[in-house]
Amino acid sequence: KDIVFLNNDSPEESVKDIYASAARIIYINTYHDYGRDILCQAAELGMFYPDYVWIVPMFFSENFWRNQTRRRERYTPFTQCTEEALKRIIKGLLVVDYQSRILREYFNETTIIGNITMSEFESEILARYKKLRNENVDSLTDSNLIFASLGYDTMWTGAMALHGASQNPSINLSSFTYENDTIRDAIYKSALGVNFTGATNKLKYDGNGDRKFVTYGTLHQHKTIGSDLIRTLIANINHQKQLLF
Repeated sequence: KDIVFLNNDSPEESVKDIYASAARIIYINTYHDYGRDILCQAAELGMFYPDYVWIVPMFFSENFWRNQTRRRERYTPFTQCTEEALKRIIKGLLVVDYQSRILREYFNETTIIGNITMSEFESEILARYKKLRNENVDSLTDSNLIFASLGYDTMWTGAMALHGASQNPSINLSSFTYENDTIRDAIYKSALGVNFTGATNKLKYDGNGDRKFVTYGTLHQHKTIGSDLIRTLIANINHQKQLLF
């Protein structure tokens, strides 16, 4: 099978489904608590690197596998595996970062839509974050910055698509309903013409509605260094979706 849909109520059954499918490259698209339990069960079944390649998203912290906190109790946690078993399953784990570090390094003084630089954008988001959360923090985490950047560019895309559609004299946006195909198609067509440099780099769409350019990214891998596992940069991802090792 190319795609395995998992049962979110049972990490044990999820991993058994993967094992039965003969899949060898698995992306865990979930939160750290459920991800940890999936990897616990995988360790029990001997699904170790390099026979299996496990991939997690960027918001998994470097030591997420040691974190025992849970977002909510939606199933009976799988807690039978030892730390040694977890360390063995984490070894070789890949982490795809969307990627705020390279954005910060290379695009810090780039002027983006809204006539602000990336550094000004980050400062503004940090100030709003501190006010909203009532937290005294010095900087944003990588995932905070990326999610804010994605939200910012999405709002601009929507605003520009609506503005473009409103320029059509036959379109009255105040009459919009989800059943109105004419207005829907006009907004979609307008969105395809969006072209700007945003907080996630250059943003433009092809005829299928897919983004033409992707933000620079990184690929990290957990490697044994000394007696511990360290998340190590192994490759950068450029705007042409090429891995640069």
